Amino acid sequence: GNMGTPRTITSDGKSLIIGDHNAKNTGSETGNFFWKSFPTRDDEQYDFFRPDPVDSRGAWLQGDFTEDGKLVMLGSTLHVWNGFPASASDPPALSISGFRFAGGDGAGLAIAGNRIYVSLYNGNRIVVYNNIPTDPQQLPDFAIGSPDIHTNTLDTHYIITNGVPATDGRSLFVSSDFDRKLYVWKQLPDESGAYPDLVYSLPMAPWDNALWEDTLVLAGKDAVMVWETLPLDGQLPDVSFKGGIGGVTFKELNGVALDDKYLYLSDFEANTVYVWEGIPDAETPPLFRIPVNGPWRLSSDGEYLAVTSIYNHAVYLFRVAELSSSANPVATIGGPGKFNLPQNAIIAHG
Repeated sequence: GNMGTPRTITSDGKSLIIGDHNAKNTGSETGNFFWKSFPTRDDEQYDFFRPDPVDSRGAWLQGDFTEDGKLVMLGSTLHVWNGFPASASDPPALSISGFRFAGGDGAGLAIAGNRIYVSLYNGNRIVVYNNIPTDPQQLPDFAIGSPDIHTNTLDTHYIITNGVPATDGRSLFVSSDFDRKLYVWKQLPDESGAYPDLVYSLPMAPWDNALWEDTLVLAGKDAVMVWETLPLDGQLPDVSFKGGIGGVTFKELNGVALDDKYLYLSDFEANTVYVWEGIPDAETPPLFRIPVNGPWRLSSDGEYLAVTSIYNHAVYLFRVAELSSSANPVATIGGPGKFNLPQNAIIAHG
């Protein structure tokens, strides 16, 4: 009854370790269930549960045993125990700190002889140790599927994860919360595989973006970045906000919209869409707040505002000229049984 979404199995045939993404009643959602002896009956109680020993909010562990009984596990980094852990507080004998393992949901590890093969799901390569590492700074010896251990070919080929596009009809802008990047094509690409002209590495994870005339806004988590001139030449944003604006503390920004009158920001955890008149300064409070259950991404064409509610499985349309803290939507699209967890709706050209 404690398992949520079990993901990985590690065993030497005598013991069992199960990685789970959404464990229940364990003190941590992400981590591993450990059985010192392989279970032989239904619902046999595990001996202990533990998250990643370096990052309690990191990935669940997956690994393999060496012939002499060492346990090697991949989570936020590579961990080596000299034997099966004695308890939830038994630290690994070694954790690699000198190499960034871009693991992720699909990462894995296997041992063949003395070699450790580590597949890096988000790193798009397999890195290999010729022997069990003995130093926290020890680097993998070589890579499979990449020219070297450090090159992520997702980056060198500009593969975008969770891309959110915006365009003014001439240029293309794609933001990514996962990559924490903004990709810029100065002219709309007209062929497959066209590389961007510019790539911004961002200090934030933008969930959404909005483009209105020459202004581009990115928003995500607790941060907002504003370019008042489209970023076609690598210029830095004109305005940045971190943590909040005008007395509002951001919790989980998931949506932004912009038109010639208002800036809109949706805060998923606050169940609120905040509305400012124009681009505010850091001290300007919102003009009003619209309560929405689980608001996600936003869109406005200056006449209507679309608010996507992931929890209500619906898109609400508000008339911009009638907006207030007590405004009601003029139309509701979808709903339970019609949409399932919608994330975005876009208004354009009526």
